[in-house]
Amino acid sequence: MMLLALCLGLASANTIHHRPKAAEVNMTAEAAASCDPDYGWINGPDGTNKCYMVLKETAYAQCFPEGGGGGDYTCDPSNPNCYNECYNTQCCYDYSCGGGSYYTSFNWFEAMQCCVANHGYLAEPSSQEEHDLIKERLAMLDGDVHTGYWLGASDFYAEGEWQWATGAPVSFTQWHEGEPNDVDNEDCLSMSSQDGYEWQDLGCDTRNHAEVYHYAVCQNNKG
Repeated sequence: MMLLALCLGLASANTIHHRPKAAEVNMTAEAAASCDPDYGWINGPDGTNKCYMVLKETAYAQCFPEGGGGGDYTCDPSNPNCYNECYNTQCCYDYSCGGGSYYTSFNWFEAMQCCVANHGYLAEPSSQEEHDLIKERLAMLDGDVHTGYWLGASDFYAEGEWQWATGAPVSFTQWHEGEPNDVDNEDCLSMSSQDGYEWQDLGCDTRNHAEVYHYAVCQNNKG
C-alpha cells in the first residue's frame, strides 16, 4: 500500500514539478518476476528472493523519450530542427546546456518512476551482503568514473525517520561519515562511488551532485 501511495504521490509531484510521465519500456512483468538476465537483472544473495537492475542513460531515454525536465523541446539535442529553432545552438550538442531540456541522469522521483516502468522499484538493501553485492555490480559498471545511484529510502514523511518506499523501516544502514546531514533539506537516499558506495542523503530533485551524475538501482522480488 505504501508503494501504491508513493506512486500516486509521484504522479501528483509530476504535475506540480512538471516532471514527465515514464513511458512504456521494453520490459515484461514476466521477465521482471523471473529476474531475466537478458533484461539486465542480476540475482541477489542466496535466500533473499531479490534481484537488481541498474538503469543509466539508455534507460532514461526509454522512460522519458522527450528528454525530461519539462523544458523547451526546441533546444533538445534530439530535436532534428534544433539548430534552426533553438535560441542557443550550443544546446543542440551540449547536453548540460542550461537552456536545453535534455537530461540523461535521474532525480529520485524519475528513478522511482523508471524502476516502476520496468516492473520494479528503487532498491532496498537490508543487509551487508545485499549492499556489497550491489556495490560490486556498480563498481564493475563504473570503472574509474565517479557515479551516484538512487536507492529507495527517504525521510520526507518525518525528518530523521528513514523508511523504504514499501513502508518498511530502514534497519540496516551504510552511511558515509557525516551522513545523513540534511543540508538544504536532503530527504532522499543515494550511494556514490566517490564515497566508496557508502550512503548519503541528497535533495530528491538532484541529478548532478558535485559533478557526480545519478542513476537508479532497481529491485524486484522473484515470483
